[in-house]
Amino acid sequence: MSKRWRILNEQTPQDPQGVVAELLKNRGISDPDDFFSPPAPPEFLADLKAYLPDFKEGELKKSAARIKKALKQKEKIVVWGDYDVDGVASTAILWRVLFDLGANVVPYIPDRFKEGYGLNIEGLKRLKEEGASLVVTVDSGITAVEQVAYANSLGLEVVITDHHVKGRKVPPAYAVVHSTLTCGAPLSWILAAQLADFSQVEKELDLVALAVIADLQPVVGANRILLKAGFKVLNRLNRPGLAALAESAGLQGGFLGSYAAGWVLGPRLNAAGRLKDGMEALRLVCTKNLSQAKELADSLGAANAERKKITEEIAGEARLQVGEEGPIVVHSEGWHEGVIGLVAGQLVREYGRPAVVISAGEEFSKGSARSVNGLNIIEALQDYRPHLIDLGGHAAAAGFTLETANLAKFLPAVREGLGSLLRGLDTRPVLKADLRLPLNAVSFELAQLLSDFEPIGLGNPAPLFLAEGAEVISSRSMGKDGKHLSLQVSPGLDVVWFGAGAQELLRGERVSFLFTPEIRRYLGKERLSLRVADLKKV
Repeated sequence: MSKRWRILNEQTPQDPQGVVAELLKNRGISDPDDFFSPPAPPEFLADLKAYLPDFKEGELKKSAARIKKALKQKEKIVVWGDYDVDGVASTAILWRVLFDLGANVVPYIPDRFKEGYGLNIEGLKRLKEEGASLVVTVDSGITAVEQVAYANSLGLEVVITDHHVKGRKVPPAYAVVHSTLTCGAPLSWILAAQLADFSQVEKELDLVALAVIADLQPVVGANRILLKAGFKVLNRLNRPGLAALAESAGLQGGFLGSYAAGWVLGPRLNAAGRLKDGMEALRLVCTKNLSQAKELADSLGAANAERKKITEEIAGEARLQVGEEGPIVVHSEGWHEGVIGLVAGQLVREYGRPAVVISAGEEFSKGSARSVNGLNIIEALQDYRPHLIDLGGHAAAAGFTLETANLAKFLPAVREGLGSLLRGLDTRPVLKADLRLPLNAVSFELAQLLSDFEPIGLGNPAPLFLAEGAEVISSRSMGKDGKHLSLQVSPGLDVVWFGAGAQELLRGERVSFLFTPEIRRYLGKERLSLRVADLKKV
């Protein structure tokens, strides 16, 4: 699928420091010192309102006081989480800190397939029967008005910590710790920091870093502060579960960053909740037993491999239903609902059209949608509310449930409706290059300066440059399936294009490409390399 290129800045800096200055302008960064050397976590904790303006410190203090009371009186506390990386990390952080403080505390991760997301009536009833008196939600709860009211009727008090958007009503909880400027794990960590010494919560920052990246949070402001500190903790690999998971994935401590968190460790932790039981991921990050950590890491690695296999099988079946034009709306019985979002994303990348993928059940069907440039998918699906039981998401992605009996009306309606919204839109992805950069200006010094922009992600993307008319010296396919491309271009620079697909480039051909300079390390040696985002023949 072709992509559009856009140059953000037409300046032509003369040296590496000049390149850095233009990159900072592109990102709207006016204080380089604060960006490259953000405050330490204790300073952040001392001035939360400065970094999380929507945060209510009074609710934080009220929550901490209630938990301290439960600690003192040996009440049974439940940390109610979620089955994705953020939910598991949030649960692990608060559970572990409370456990180390001597609390009578248990974690609870709802079963994705039997209970679904968030608080539920049956789970609350069971916990009350088992002696719980306080439930602390993490990464969930902010829309659970009915469920919190039910908990109150049982004599269960609820403290909510969540980052999702509030509904029209706020649940009648004892206290609500909330911010939409970060995700669940940082909020769980902030609450834990009110209960224990900093030395006890600092070691949990590795999970905070994993969650922020895996949950696709902007890596600026409060998140950047916690990520910089969190990746330092992560790279020590002192947590047996993450050390085992990294080893099973072929990673080594020392250089773990956004890529490792988002593309290697995160998917393995997510695989448990997608295919079976999120508690397995929780056990991995909480265990102190090395042999159990290895066993669980191997299990999650196998689950991730199975997830990839199932995703590709369903994607293959879905491709058979894809028409030549218009939105992609596909469905089938038996498709695993834990991966339909991944399938939808894959179809969007392949075809450049919005995709709605539905797993049809006997009574209820689950759907997942992914969008393209210029189309707000959650707004578009609001038009079909009468067909749906629930709907949630944002501009780029959405999930929903509907009665299977309504599929016959829903499918043609959504095809026609999305199709009308697509008319006149150029849905091709836009790749934004920071600057044009001649290849003779690429150096080790520049790559080292660019590494200071880490951690990268939303709000602070990897620096991206345009090289124009470079001459190909050599080209070869690489990787197990030959999906990647290794090039050398004049003046003798190594270039790697992951996911290039079937490409044939001949010696002497001219190409333009978008790239990020990197320093690759292997067996103690460093080599300058250019990682390609897209390439076109001239």
